[in-house]
Amino acid sequence: MYSLLLLFAVALSAAAEVRVITVDEQALAGEIDSLDARTLALATANEKPELLPIDRVLRIETTRPATAATSVPRGEVLFVDGTRISVSDFATEGAEAILLGTTLTSSGNASINVKLDQVRAVRMMPLEPSVPTLEIEWKDLLAGDAAGDLIVIRKAGAANLNFVEGTLGDARAAAVSFTLDGETMEVNRNKVFGVLYFRQTARNSSPTAAVITGAGFRILASTISYSDGQFVVDNVALGRITLPATAIDTIDYSMDRLQYLSDLDPVRHTWSPSPTEAIAKSMLGSVVRDRAFYAPDLSLEYPYASLTEEEASSAGLAEIKVFKKGLAIRSRTEVVYRVPAGFESFRATAGIDPRTRATGNVVLTLVGDGQTLVEQPIRGQDAPVELECNVAGIKQLGIVVDFGDAKSWNRGTGDNLHLGGARFIKQ
Repeated sequence: MYSLLLLFAVALSAAAEVRVITVDEQALAGEIDSLDARTLALATANEKPELLPIDRVLRIETTRPATAATSVPRGEVLFVDGTRISVSDFATEGAEAILLGTTLTSSGNASINVKLDQVRAVRMMPLEPSVPTLEIEWKDLLAGDAAGDLIVIRKAGAANLNFVEGTLGDARAAAVSFTLDGETMEVNRNKVFGVLYFRQTARNSSPTAAVITGAGFRILASTISYSDGQFVVDNVALGRITLPATAIDTIDYSMDRLQYLSDLDPVRHTWSPSPTEAIAKSMLGSVVRDRAFYAPDLSLEYPYASLTEEEASSAGLAEIKVFKKGLAIRSRTEVVYRVPAGFESFRATAGIDPRTRATGNVVLTLVGDGQTLVEQPIRGQDAPVELECNVAGIKQLGIVVDFGDAKSWNRGTGDNLHLGGARFIKQ
């Protein structure tokens, strides 16, 4: 196990100003006094700190700006436990992996050494938004079940990836050593898009207390605590690390209780755009996470007539609700997710993007292992719909968004479905 102290050029004594979301969706703002495995002490406007049991905390969001990365990382390292860290370079020496240019260090030249057997995969080239097939094919490889190591090749300018199964050796600055049918070769690094290591255990058995995200990292923490302006985090691969509040965007305790679909990679995704949508295919595609297609906020509009007396304003205005998590999906799309083991329910708030309510009109179908669970028309002029369906025992949940009952000449225009808070829940 490696012990690592991560140093940042910030004042570590600064208080952690946060917004806390509880399991009953209440929001509290304040500064963290202390945090341990059982309790969060939050200093609010009240004289006494608010003491929250950790089992009541769903998510902690920092309100200070996150520390900006000094450069755009070229690749990403995926660990066995699901931790992800962006890197500018990656190398191996025997049983050790070397990560360079991470956002976890104050200097882009500083390296982090970890045990190679904790590394699941490494993407060595950047993803290109203009070539969406690269991300799709890379995710397919990560979701696969190869019987050996994989080396993944991208030829210059190619839109597709090639891969070969064999045995990986050391990754150095100039080449990656790879053995195929008993013959060892040195593969030019300029051709290597990524590598995947064969691991018999897909996930580490260490329990996860929280998922911590920031610029260029997503760390699964076995423990997390806070005192004197610093978060102390334990991770199976990185060991014990220390992070200031300004390095962290969110601390998510929901992993064992709920999982948002926007945090999961789909196992299948198809789109058959209408002529009016075809131009968008080379831009944002048919599914985006935690935002709308043409705006940073994922929101839904509740018409005034649909509001309760307590919710309605005296001005007779509609209410806009913004969702921190969720999906935006275009019509003629099917996206399929694996249902996490032990999760029994799917919930979401479904409606048309407020910006396209005048023309948006779709039919939403939820399909569990090939069987229709829910079929719901969603029209822009209607109030958002609360969806809930039982997924106990189901392996895959498909979300199918198709044309609604609009006129044929208008089909597809404004069909931007928002699924606010789309999530699997463990009862």
